[in-house]
Amino acid sequence: MIMSQKQQPSFKKRGARYKVSAKSERTVDDIVFDSKWESKCYVRLKDRIPEGELHLQPKFIILEKFRGPDDKMVRAVTYSADFLLGPPRVNDDDELDPLNVVIDAKGHQTDVFKLKTKFWVSRYQARLWVPKNLTQLEEAISYYEQLKQ
Repeated sequence: MIMSQKQQPSFKKRGARYKVSAKSERTVDDIVFDSKWESKCYVRLKDRIPEGELHLQPKFIILEKFRGPDDKMVRAVTYSADFLLGPPRVNDDDELDPLNVVIDAKGHQTDVFKLKTKFWVSRYQARLWVPKNLTQLEEAISYYEQLKQ
């Protein structure tokens, strides 16, 4: 029996959910970024931000570790952004300096990302910049430059 295209059962495609660019297209200064967009952001930030004020992959604790009701330790929940502008943070649980600007270059915002950013904003009471194009990235850079003045 031959089935028409509409009658054929549908199968989920296995493998990656998102298309990932070749490693060579995502590499700048021997750093392999998660996406071409993130690497473009890095190039723009590297050109505009003075040395020592651009930090990669800053890690933030958004929920401290704790003991559950069964007395087992539950690990802390962390969030790693793509870039931190301004003074460096010494520890993951340090508060943000008022001069810090946090940028995350996302092509696609997952549900986990959306949830973690809500927790991050609640804990650190700061704006998380998620530029979708170079114009929005320039706005974040301008904001940082205004903070420094």
